[in-house]
Amino acid sequence: MHEAEVKGYSDVLAALLEGVTGESRSKLTVYDACEEVTLPIERYIQTWVVRSGMGPNLILYATFLLDAYLLRNQEMKVTRFNRHRLIASALLIAAKTMKDRPAKNTFYAQITGVTLAELNRLERTFLVDVDFQTYFSVEKCRAYRKGFENEFVAAGGAYAKRCGKEKKASAAGAFIET
Repeated sequence: MHEAEVKGYSDVLAALLEGVTGESRSKLTVYDACEEVTLPIERYIQTWVVRSGMGPNLILYATFLLDAYLLRNQEMKVTRFNRHRLIASALLIAAKTMKDRPAKNTFYAQITGVTLAELNRLERTFLVDVDFQTYFSVEKCRAYRKGFENEFVAAGGAYAKRCGKEKKASAAGAFIET
């Protein structure tokens, strides 16, 4: 595993999430924790990727899933209370999609820091929320990878729309076509 690449990708995804994270909660969702999670999101992502034995492609896939989720659920507000559970849901589904023989959810629950029942509920809800559309084409993978390698922070897809930010000149293009 390429630790530097995992750290870099984690930092970019964390910055993307930070760019869309608001302070207030309009209505509670299954993704909301009772208390704000204090663990920095980039560290949470890195820990998840390393403990799952996967590499930076897991982060790319999870970003695609988060983008798809946010595009389909525009009323959803990302907050400090739900972003860890949202990313955990995306990482879990990405890991299961990428691995021929994924670990059991009991293992992923330990990484995530929630109970098995809670993780199962998060997974089901996320899949329904994206209408089970988890396919990630080679072309989109290349676009996401290029964007990460160019170290852009708030470009493309649902993130830029929600932040009201335009792509920076160094951005590789949109994460997802709308």
